[in-house]
Amino acid sequence: MEKDPSVNQVDETFSNVQIKYYEFSKFSNLEKVGTGAYKELFRAISESDDMIVALKLVDNKREKEVINEAKLQVKVNHHPNIIRFYGITEVMPSKYMLMFEFADNGTLCEYLHTKTLTWNDRFKLSHQIASAIKCLHSHNIVHGNLNSFNTLVHQDNIKISDFGLSNNLININQNPHFKPISLLAYKDISSLQNSAPDKKADIYSIGMLLWELSSGHPPFKNREVSSFFIDSVNDIKEDHVPGAPEKYIQIYTECWQSNRSRRPKIEEVANSLKKLMSSHYESISVNET
Repeated sequence: MEKDPSVNQVDETFSNVQIKYYEFSKFSNLEKVGTGAYKELFRAISESDDMIVALKLVDNKREKEVINEAKLQVKVNHHPNIIRFYGITEVMPSKYMLMFEFADNGTLCEYLHTKTLTWNDRFKLSHQIASAIKCLHSHNIVHGNLNSFNTLVHQDNIKISDFGLSNNLININQNPHFKPISLLAYKDISSLQNSAPDKKADIYSIGMLLWELSSGHPPFKNREVSSFFIDSVNDIKEDHVPGAPEKYIQIYTECWQSNRSRRPKIEEVANSLKKLMSSHYESISVNET
């Protein structure tokens, strides 16, 4: 029987790109924790490294997505706020799993429901999100689906995942906080109308995530889909959270504004958050002396 050509392409790509190979027999305690459109996610122990990892089973019939994900991960694997890609393992002949860092705090959405955060914490997480997206954009990578259901948290630090893909690392439908409006809330009208998200769409999503960090829950969580579209057309956003610093509000409102051309570049967002974080630390130090 002739081998599927898509399998040949995946085999060739994994051999050409510098990706570490792991023996599947060296993994233990596999536990299925989620599914996606072309993969299944498992938590496992890598006995070679003595650590918990995430294994994503890939479908060779969607070789373009598999190859793209591997190539993109290799480009940005150095950034501390992007989920770490370790390598691949072959479950059976030409059936692969991608091996990733396992985020022990789960998704950002789950994290915000279980943690009480100070403004210092919120500033730090906000800056980490912007820093990770800045890294992606510097490599001309568009995330395209940034939200709190696929933004992960590991040891209280942000880990961006699933960039350049339309699928999630976790099964969002099993998340108790997920509603039909959940993913739409992070997208502006123009990105919903266009088939290919761009950097400006990522900036809009960052604005929504920053607001979520201030409120502790996803944007528009109590809206119906129909009313969301009406509000979006009329440029109606969520109300600012009482007590939120004015400079923080200014940053996220500039990100989510409807005029795409006026949205800041990711470098500006990252720099503004860094300055805000530094000034807040300085004010605390002064007050404590």
